[in-house]
Amino acid sequence: MLPDDGSSRTDVLGLDGPAADLVSTLAVWGGAASVDHLAAVSGLPAGAMLRAVREATDAGLLLWRDDERLEFVRVEDRDVAYDAIPRPLRRLLHSAHVAALDSADALSRAGTLAGAGRVDDAVRVARGELAAAEDPAVRARIRSFLIFTLISAARVEDARAEIDAVLALPLPREQHDRLVHLRTWVDLLAGDGPVPAAEPVEGHPTALLNAAMASFLRGRTARATEQAVASVAARAGESWADAASATVWPAWCRLLAEGPAAAERDAREVRDRAARAGHLWLGPYHDFVAARVHVIAGRWSDASAEMDSGLAAAAGTGTGWTSLAVGGRARMDLDRGDVDAAAVVLERAAGRPEQFGLPAVAMTTALLDEARGAPDAALRRADDAWRTALRGGRTVALAMFGVDVARLALRAGRRDVLDDLAAALRADPPDGVLVRPVVDLMSGLAADDLPAVLAAADALDAAGDVAGGLAAREEVACLAARLGDADAARAAAARVRETADGLGADGVSRRLAGRLRSAGVRLGAAGRRGRPPEGWAALTPTERRVAELIADGVAGPDMAARLAISPRTVQTHVSNALRKLGLRTRVELATTAARQRDGGVAPSTS
Repeated sequence: MLPDDGSSRTDVLGLDGPAADLVSTLAVWGGAASVDHLAAVSGLPAGAMLRAVREATDAGLLLWRDDERLEFVRVEDRDVAYDAIPRPLRRLLHSAHVAALDSADALSRAGTLAGAGRVDDAVRVARGELAAAEDPAVRARIRSFLIFTLISAARVEDARAEIDAVLALPLPREQHDRLVHLRTWVDLLAGDGPVPAAEPVEGHPTALLNAAMASFLRGRTARATEQAVASVAARAGESWADAASATVWPAWCRLLAEGPAAAERDAREVRDRAARAGHLWLGPYHDFVAARVHVIAGRWSDASAEMDSGLAAAAGTGTGWTSLAVGGRARMDLDRGDVDAAAVVLERAAGRPEQFGLPAVAMTTALLDEARGAPDAALRRADDAWRTALRGGRTVALAMFGVDVARLALRAGRRDVLDDLAAALRADPPDGVLVRPVVDLMSGLAADDLPAVLAAADALDAAGDVAGGLAAREEVACLAARLGDADAARAAAARVRETADGLGADGVSRRLAGRLRSAGVRLGAAGRRGRPPEGWAALTPTERRVAELIADGVAGPDMAARLAISPRTVQTHVSNALRKLGLRTRVELATTAARQRDGGVAPSTS
């Protein structure tokens, strides 16, 4: 997560005049807003609004979206700004926002509210309009809006109730079938019940998508990729309300089926297409998929920026399907040794469903227990998570989280759990270049077969799975130590340390040292060659590239296109660079980057 070191409070409250008014007005609104709306609420004239926007964006607090609306870069800044507003003034600004919306028709007003993450208000307005509407076409549009909004917000029971209410009406066959497929999609998303059989289907794109995700969950990643691609192709010209996130999933499936390089090509293409089409509600999902690719490929700094960007966008738009991203972000914090940060991230998933029934939050919570020195509690939670996934037919979860379950079982002295896991994977082995090595790894660990475990680690490395290879080589080192081969254990540990050092995964290195020490193998001190916390050397390669592009005068949207990331992620990199360098504006960042490029010494502003 982004650091909570007081910098947010200083940045927000450091603004004054019109810029402070603008930031306060947007903080009360809560999400993205047009300049016209903000000007109407704040009463700022055009010239003052221009200066305010420039000051707030230069300070890295606000950014322009592709739909020409402004929003906060970081949720933390929005919350700090909101908390700084006295309650009477908050009420006044709330009333002003409502008054500014009253001139729009009800459905437009509901859409604006939903886009700002105010889902409850949006649903209330839409349902009020539905009760008053008599035109069947208008009622159909309102119901489509309600269903889409409720699904996006992970309001599962409300979404099902809305779909069922429509299905109870006399409907044309095509519309009835579309809603049935959509309800199945909601069930898949929520992870309720067993995964349906992934039978070949033709016709409606949501039916194809349902089959794709059923194949994926059952571990048939190659078939899932083909079906997901077919779903996107069949979706051309369909309503945005029909499984609107469909374009995201081919890259997700391809990642396990073919590896990060192939998935990254897919992810970039669909992100660009969504941006051109103005499908901004897909932004968080694209960020999450890109982040997952970065994690696998070993680009953890870029993964952090994408996840933070996506989670901030999801909070701003009311997107509720964040469990996979939250679990992944907290996992990175744990691997880096930041237990407190991981706990804070996991709190974001409270009350939210585990997307597709994949126990990302449950498993990461188990790893949090492990990091806090509670191995028995960690194993109980993890054991329940993978067995529940298996009973529901979600075999892919065993491959996604199997190495962690195996480690927890071995640390708790529960070989029976490892044996059960390995047997389940052998009985119904999932496919995919990132998956089959995990199956082999589990079998090797269960049999104490060091060559097999080493071969599985090599296979993950060959497939480009840096994160998976890191976890596998930790098991190589520990198995070698248990078998009495101290030299092999130290050799594997050296590779783990080298990879972990490049990723900043201090938590992994410390855990490995502790496990080997318990097995009677001691490691020498490892020199930390990571980045310092401050200064130009603290910047990641992407942060440096962003700073250099700012120095070249490249605008944010053009920068996003060049780097194949979202504008929000660009701004996340900008904010991180400003914090590490002790700077306040893009102008200062551009000056610093130019001097670094010219071989000069950048001035300190701290």
